[in-house]
Amino acid sequence: MPDEMPPEPFRGRPLDTVLPAGTPLWRVHHEPHAATAFNPTLADPHWHGSRFDATARAPFSYLYAAPELSTAVAEVLLRNRGFAGRARPILRGSLAGQRLSRILLVRALRLITLVSATDLAAIYQDDWIVQAEARDYGKTRRWAAALRDADLTADGLIWQSRVDRPKLSLVLFGDRCDGAVGLDGGGGGGAIRLDDPAGLELLDRVLGPYLAYVEPAPAFAPAPTGPPAATAGPESAPMTPGRRPGTGGSIGATDTGAGGASMETHR
Repeated sequence: MPDEMPPEPFRGRPLDTVLPAGTPLWRVHHEPHAATAFNPTLADPHWHGSRFDATARAPFSYLYAAPELSTAVAEVLLRNRGFAGRARPILRGSLAGQRLSRILLVRALRLITLVSATDLAAIYQDDWIVQAEARDYGKTRRWAAALRDADLTADGLIWQSRVDRPKLSLVLFGDRCDGAVGLDGGGGGGAIRLDDPAGLELLDRVLGPYLAYVEPAPAFAPAPTGPPAATAGPESAPMTPGRRPGTGGSIGATDTGAGGASMETHR
């Protein structure tokens, strides 16, 4: 577990992978920020922020995204959310102002890959750098700065998501990705407000396999204890187990919706 400072001088030789032009990516972002906007916020060297944010020591704008819809959602809504022996509730109020968007790469991007054991060994690391919890993000941000310095033309980093293994998350460096990201104008792209009916229906489908749901909890019909009433009509019929009132979306469904693409985010 290399919970240690990057070596100086840096001796690793990062491996890379190329995402071709036209690759779709998903991200969750706050209004009124555009789907393609990079975040200019510099994180504190020690507290708060995310895994590979920029700091005053290594300033750059950044954009977190994921190749799959489910990963983008899980990275934002399921981080540090335990089970406690039951399905994980997400307060509907926490979704206010959040949008899910699909973007496209306008040109090919070359990313430092931190996915496999050999990728990590190439920089004298193991999975600590991509699996460390939030209390260690100050340290992982220091590693991101070292990796940027070790490969001055890399456009970002890609790694295995901690909350959606084995799927991938990535971060793009704004100072190296000028004009590289565009809006997806077709194929079910665009932005979805997560707190409106369409967004809630989408989350109903995406979060179900992760045993998570948006509050208020879905209504479950009690098991019948006697013979059915002879006069029961459509209005009095029990709700199908696992469905949220008014959406018709199954909590356990695996369809990811949104144009049939599988998606996910980290911001």
